[in-house]
Order: sequence, then C-alpha cells, then structure tokens
Amino acid sequence: MAIKVNGEWCYLFEFSNYEEIEEAGGIEEADDYPEGLSIEKYFDELQEWEEATSDERKIMEAYFEATGIFDLGTAMDAYRGKYSSNAEFAQELCEELENVALNVLPDYLRKCIDWDKVWDEELSNSYFVENGLYFSED
Repeated sequence: MAIKVNGEWCYLFEFSNYEEIEEAGGIEEADDYPEGLSIEKYFDELQEWEEATSDERKIMEAYFEATGIFDLGTAMDAYRGKYSSNAEFAQELCEELENVALNVLPDYLRKCIDWDKVWDEELSNSYFVENGLYFSED
C-alpha cells in the first residue's frame, strides 16, 4: 500500500490530497492497491481503505467489483455476510427474518425447503454475491 513518488516509496496518507502528489512529482508506481482504481479519482476513498481492516478491505473491493462503487460506508451498509453457497445464505437470512414462522415448522419440514430455489426465485432480486460475500441491493 505504497506509492513511489520522485523515486521514493511513500504512503498515501502522507498526502492530504492528490494535488500534493502531483506537486511532488506524480506517482511512478503503486503497490498493493485494488486493481482498476484511479488513485486520483478515489484518493479519499483509498485513504479510508488504507485505514480499514483486512476484512473491510475485502468487502470494499468485492462491492466495487460488483457495483463500481468504492466507498467503505456504502459497502458495509450493504454487506450481509460471507457464505459458502446461495442456499446457506438464503436459509440463514430467512431463518433470521422469518424466525417465528419457520420455528413453528417441524425440523423434518424445514429440511425439505429448497433453499437454492428460495435464492433463485426470491432473494436474488434483492441481494447479490461477489467473491462469496453477500450484499443487499438497497
């Protein structure tokens, strides 16, 4: 997470804005920044990214890949968790949201629910997945 300016490696947080980088000679190289991001365009967001935890960075990058929006607050607001499958996400979400209704069903009936179909027919319209991370569309 460094940039090379005038032959020296620096950190983005050492600059208060992109113009300071240009005045110092401009960026010659950048190391460990998300692919496809313009440091000039996303200067403030990248400073926020540098301060974020590793998990927050992964969330922010996945959200950017899916939406083109590189903003920690927006990504975290939309983030719903990491799941191994659409079915796992659907089941956990429905059990959380519909807790009372699903609890009245006996286990043998709940095990018969096709959670992949719930994802495909209901939830995929309101949620999306990127790199195993689930986000709401709202």
